[in-house]
Amino acid sequence: ISIPKQTAGTVLTATQTGANGKASAAASVTVVSNTLAAPTINDYYATAGYVTGKAPTGASKIALYVDNQLVRYGVIDSNGNYQIYAADNTKMNTAGTAFQVVAVDADGNMGTKANATVKAKIAAPSINDYYTTDVYAKGTATGASKVTLYVNGKAVRTAAVNANGSYSIYTGDQASLATAGATFQISASNTAGVESTKTTGTVKT
Repeated sequence: ISIPKQTAGTVLTATQTGANGKASAAASVTVVSNTLAAPTINDYYATAGYVTGKAPTGASKIALYVDNQLVRYGVIDSNGNYQIYAADNTKMNTAGTAFQVVAVDADGNMGTKANATVKAKIAAPSINDYYTTDVYAKGTATGASKVTLYVNGKAVRTAAVNANGSYSIYTGDQASLATAGATFQISASNTAGVESTKTTGTVKT
């Protein structure tokens, strides 16, 4: 039986009529789309290096487009997670750049494109003056969700950033920070885990 092209979701019903003129019970089938769904795209920040996300079921490879031009294909792991290298593309290192990611099936058919925009890199936090008698380092970390304290190059602890961008992180158990001239660093991170460059503070008397 030749059936015209149907839209996804259409229910087709068929019966069979025998030589005696009696029809069989009806059998039904629902038309499904053979177009791959759009992949998800995790937040991508300038200079992040890799575009990541989740590919739809049925995808065999994943492609990155900038200005409607193919940049390259990425890899999809067994769990459907993908990554596409983008660090060598100048526009992908610029906040505000629009880009697309699309899945491709084994027959080379492209799915629905997902759109995203390159976000600005997390700014380094500021550090208020810190003195030998202080037990908290304080400052501002705009756009961040947490800050991390580093002493002698090692991460000591993290603290949440307040809604107004201010933070306060405990330092009272760090003996070296009771000495004038000692240094420490604080970085800021967002909910996606993107970390800023570290800001260095110096202990004052």
